Amino acid sequence: MSFPQGVSLVLCDLSSVYFEGDGPFGLSRYGHSRDHRWDRPQVMLAVATDVQGIPLHLEVLRGNRGDTTTLQALLRTLRRRFGISEAVFVFDGGMSSKVNLDSLEALKLRYVTRLGAGALEELLAQLPPRPSSRVVDRTQVMEIVREGKRYVIAGGPWRQQRDQQRRQARLTKAEAELARFGLR
Repeated sequence: MSFPQGVSLVLCDLSSVYFEGDGPFGLSRYGHSRDHRWDRPQVMLAVATDVQGIPLHLEVLRGNRGDTTTLQALLRTLRRRFGISEAVFVFDGGMSSKVNLDSLEALKLRYVTRLGAGALEELLAQLPPRPSSRVVDRTQVMEIVREGKRYVIAGGPWRQQRDQQRRQARLTKAEAELARFGLR
């Protein structure tokens, strides 16, 4: 069975809302703030929409809930409310944990998400070395099918430069923290 009105693609996302006061009792907690307000309690907002952005489900969650723990509950709710047994779920890398992916596969639901850096490295290491395996720039993609799964990889020098900049920024921040504690 699929969703009402023929919905076959479900877009899932999370956001956080922080409070200047205490926030709602039992829900507001300190957690990962997308607003960079680590000093304020917050709640998480979970939403599942169709491709036009029409909400299929909205939920307010505890503010300290990890992204990787939200998808399974959402799947249970959607299955209970709609009797869903087929759809493609699209979600970001924050919800892309092994547990969540295993749950989707166990339910025979398909998904589109971002592969984690470790899993990507592992996948790329399995490829035979050849010039055509290298993605030159972000306008080119490489498709790989392994064990019945389709992977689409985009990257190249632009991605490598961005990753190096992020790595350097993290190292600089870590060095500053070490110096602050008198460890450097």
